[in-house]
Amino acid sequence: MIGKRFSAYFGGKSILITGGSEGIGFALAQTLARAGANLILVSRNPVKLKKAVLLLSGDLGAKADAAVQVISADLASQEGLEKVCRYIGELGNLDILINCAGDTRTDYLSNIPMDQIEKLVQLNLTAPILLCQAALPKLAKRGGNIVNIASMAALVPYHGYTVYAATKSGLSAFSDALRREGKASGIQVLTVFPPDVDTAFLTREREHMPMETKRINGNIKPMGPDVVAFATLRALANGRSEAIPGLPSKLIAGAIKVLPKFLADQLIQRLATQ
Repeated sequence: MIGKRFSAYFGGKSILITGGSEGIGFALAQTLARAGANLILVSRNPVKLKKAVLLLSGDLGAKADAAVQVISADLASQEGLEKVCRYIGELGNLDILINCAGDTRTDYLSNIPMDQIEKLVQLNLTAPILLCQAALPKLAKRGGNIVNIASMAALVPYHGYTVYAATKSGLSAFSDALRREGKASGIQVLTVFPPDVDTAFLTREREHMPMETKRINGNIKPMGPDVVAFATLRALANGRSEAIPGLPSKLIAGAIKVLPKFLADQLIQRLATQ
């Protein structure tokens, strides 16, 4: 159920969500639609976008006065990224930008093709940076918000996540810097660090996943996308700058921060070989 606080905070706001047709992005869209937000969903798959709109406007509880617009664009391509940046520039209003689109190739670095590395950097890091840049003038007018969906891999990088962790760590650092810059214009920035989430993304991730990664990840049950969405929106409504959904993830992140690096390395290696 959507509480009155969510409806009061998000109702009527213009919110753009990349990766909004599935996974965490769609879970966010569901909750926001039910709260009465006006949504703009970005996805590279027009079929999934169409299905998402039907679900949001159908029996899942979206308010009748909530609008849903879509943009089909591949943010891993220069053409698609420029298309969405132009669209943002032409918008009348924008209150919240949520950068949720992302991908990974969970594999040993030696196995990841160069062109795939370039696409991952483009989608996971370059695209959010440029979309934020395009949105800043709109958001500054309304004291808006930016939400960047990073990953626990940014806080605890290990086997199989060399490229993915690098992009998400970069996104985390970018968010910190932008949050400090944005204070002067009233823009708030929230960074979210989800663990493994039970989505199609995780299914794709397991295609090339090294055994060490499977052993480490096997210690934590994947989280539902709706749980991540609720934690994200609650943190946003509370004006927080960081959200780590789930107590196990919070404990792991806290432990890694205080452990000397050589002890963290030993702990991760033990988990990877157990």
